[in-house]
Amino acid sequence: MIAVVVLIAAFVGFTQVYTNILWYDQLGYLRVFVTQNLTVISLFIASALIVAGLMFLSLWLAYRSRPKTGAAQTTDTMRKYQQALDPVRKIVMIAVPLIFGLFAASTIATQWQTVALFFNQEPFGQTDPQFNLDLSFYVFTLPSCAWLWASW
Repeated sequence: MIAVVVLIAAFVGFTQVYTNILWYDQLGYLRVFVTQNLTVISLFIASALIVAGLMFLSLWLAYRSRPKTGAAQTTDTMRKYQQALDPVRKIVMIAVPLIFGLFAASTIATQWQTVALFFNQEPFGQTDPQFNLDLSFYVFTLPSCAWLWASW
């Protein structure tokens, strides 16, 4: 039953993508469609790997620096907690970073336009009289730096 639902969902998704490919190709803008989707996909994968990797590293370092079960400073409550968590530790250390990485990646991937504008910027040829910077700095670089700063 689940396989049928997955198959139907995959078919619906494929038909939507294929329809968009045909439409963009008919208009002569297939390259725009491919560039947009490759940007979204690469941004999603990169941010998911970075967030999940950093969270896994954090969990691994916390596990390594935990008080050992036989140590004198651990309390009885801490020992019970460690014994209860130990059987599912590997699952938690993989699942939690993976889930957080996917959620963060889905949020970051929505900002594909800001990233694409930053990496494809062109100078305007006019400078700002106050700071003597090209006007393209205010259109392309500054919004991406502000977005990056706000997202962290």
